[in-house]
Amino acid sequence: MIYMIISFFLLLAFCVPDIRTKKLSVPALCFAIIFAVVFRLANKELWGGLLGGAVGAVIFLISLLSRGKIGKGDALLLTATGIFLGTAKNIELFLAALFLCAVWAGMLLILRHQTKDYEMPFVPFLTAAQFLLIIFNIFH
Repeated sequence: MIYMIISFFLLLAFCVPDIRTKKLSVPALCFAIIFAVVFRLANKELWGGLLGGAVGAVIFLISLLSRGKIGKGDALLLTATGIFLGTAKNIELFLAALFLCAVWAGMLLILRHQTKDYEMPFVPFLTAAQFLLIIFNIFH
């Protein structure tokens, strides 16, 4: 549970800059990844963290193949959260965020007549998904 809470605050730190600029600071993301690795090393749990970080690496490859339709910053952030959460929890986080994003995009298309080319920041959905997953784990 502590890893979920740490990743929530990590996501929260990147949420406002993503909303304002739709860009994430690469040096800050690298620091977050290094922090996650050091934290896992200190707890002697690095292997599971590296496998979780691989989820972000796969998303990074998808970002390259899609020519930036998925942000590279989002992929690096998912690498950091994956190191904290591990593979299964990071995939759970990513899929929950995709679901929330899809619901929001659908509402924007219907209510505000946004076009399909409208770009949304993804970190707020990751943050909301992590919050919901923490609540679900507390009461389940």
